[in-house]
Amino acid sequence: MTRESQFYFRQVSSILSFALAVYGNFRFYLLNSHYGHKYDTPFTSLFVVNVVFWVIQYLLQLVFVLQYFTKNETTSAQDQQKIDNIVGHHFVTNNLLNFFWFWLFKKHHFILSELLLIANFLNLLGLYIIHKTYSIKNVSNWISVHLSTASIPLAWTIYALFWNGAIVFHSNGKHISLVLRILANVFIWDFLLVPLAFLALYNDYGFGFATSLLMLGVTIDQFFTKIISLQWIFAAIICAVVFLASALGASGQVFVKRSGTLANATDREQAPLLSGN
Repeated sequence: MTRESQFYFRQVSSILSFALAVYGNFRFYLLNSHYGHKYDTPFTSLFVVNVVFWVIQYLLQLVFVLQYFTKNETTSAQDQQKIDNIVGHHFVTNNLLNFFWFWLFKKHHFILSELLLIANFLNLLGLYIIHKTYSIKNVSNWISVHLSTASIPLAWTIYALFWNGAIVFHSNGKHISLVLRILANVFIWDFLLVPLAFLALYNDYGFGFATSLLMLGVTIDQFFTKIISLQWIFAAIICAVVFLASALGASGQVFVKRSGTLANATDREQAPLLSGN
């Protein structure tokens, strides 16, 4: 297969998988509210907040898809092709796994849907850690590539692992045992530790903002589900702390300040995306 045919294949597969993921979201999730008692867990987020989250993600991913048809003045065609070679199959895999997760979740196949989330977590973590998309210097490329294909999808996948997982372990419905509620009160702090770790290590404030939005949804939903509980209080604290830390990271006052451009980065540490491995 020639380079041109490979690039054409990536174009088609990216567009089709993106369209399939959007369809699956609207068909099995947004148009069929899951907010019956079976889906009520200590990690359930407000439906409206989830809608806002997905609209933001799909708009950013649309920008990523449209890059196949537009010229980027800050990145050479060769460098852009290398980025597409690395990111493309992770993007397609994420879209396909999301579609089947929506379908399985809707059909109440929660164990299988949890396994798909684990697979997608590994897929996105590989894109994030191995290929270091967070290290892209140019802000527009960082948004269109890293934020849309790695950071925000990873934030959702981690959240969905807990939401789906709570259902798998029967921590759902109106009557949840005290032990499961205590475990939920403990595990929710992962949504503080992980974003702060990503901020400290990679200054990924995009991941932080995405997580804080999801925690806002959890705060509101849990407040109206069970006012006298610790879960919504913990979620509110996490939302506020992660949001403020992410804002500081975005301002460059704390953590590592991002500088330079992707096109000017030459060595493997500066631009791992361009290494081709």
